Amino acid sequence: MGGPDASHRHDVARFSRFFRGLVPVFGPVLLLAAGCDDLSARKLIKEGNDDYRKGDFKAAVAKYDEAIKLNPGLPKADINRAYACQAQFTPGLKSPENDKVADCMIESLDRAYKALPERKDLLNLKIQTWIDAQRYELAIGYFKALVAKDPKDLETVKTLPGILLRAGKAEEALEWYRKRCDLEPTNPEGYYAIGVFNWERLHDKAQITGERRIKMADEALAPLAKALQLNPKYIDAMTYINLVYRERALGWDVNVPEQLKKQQDDTAKANEWQHKALALLKAAAPPEKKEPPKDDKSKEKKG
Repeated sequence: MGGPDASHRHDVARFSRFFRGLVPVFGPVLLLAAGCDDLSARKLIKEGNDDYRKGDFKAAVAKYDEAIKLNPGLPKADINRAYACQAQFTPGLKSPENDKVADCMIESLDRAYKALPERKDLLNLKIQTWIDAQRYELAIGYFKALVAKDPKDLETVKTLPGILLRAGKAEEALEWYRKRCDLEPTNPEGYYAIGVFNWERLHDKAQITGERRIKMADEALAPLAKALQLNPKYIDAMTYINLVYRERALGWDVNVPEQLKKQQDDTAKANEWQHKALALLKAAAPPEKKEPPKDDKSKEKKG
């Protein structure tokens, strides 16, 4: 007699043969389902594109969302979704709705760029979105990571100060301006940038007075003088030296005779540099073309 164990072994063998017979059937069924999802996803992308052309950007995003759910492996859906969200986005505006479409752009571009790393335009659009949506920390983190890999990455070092200034990190921006000068010490533009940066910290800041104002003006004059040393015909540097001297003049107390004289000296230097810049500008201007005299047709010979 076989007993319960023998009966169990018989059932196992029977079901094993049954499932082995089904295995070849499952493969084509799954492939067919996947193929249907792909076709449906592509159809939804096309419908989303139609909505986009009609200007119905929210409907377009909804179609792209459905397509991505059906087939996450179609970066085209994410790219189109990003542009549909961009059409609803207002740079610099802080609102829940604007933040939502910014999130849509960023997550779409994240996925698309991951799938297509050769598409640098997608990366650039994502970085621009970070800045336009005031997600400054994301942009700062990205660029700092690039410099960590390559400390001599000049373009990135030149990019960071502007983003840091937008983020309200003036002191850190100044550090990166200086790093730029360290990387290219013979380029006057780096020193000029520091001078302009320091001038902006003084301009329209009437609350900065006395010795503090004089010191800050001197911190702007020094790099501008260095820029002019490297390029004696740097008209923009001359213009800002003029402007800085005018800000410096506001730091003196005109009620004190010695300080009044210093204010007058600063104003005279400002005028001097202004005239130098204008003279160079005039010398660099192309000569005026003199038109040949026109024929006087009013005097015609009488035959």
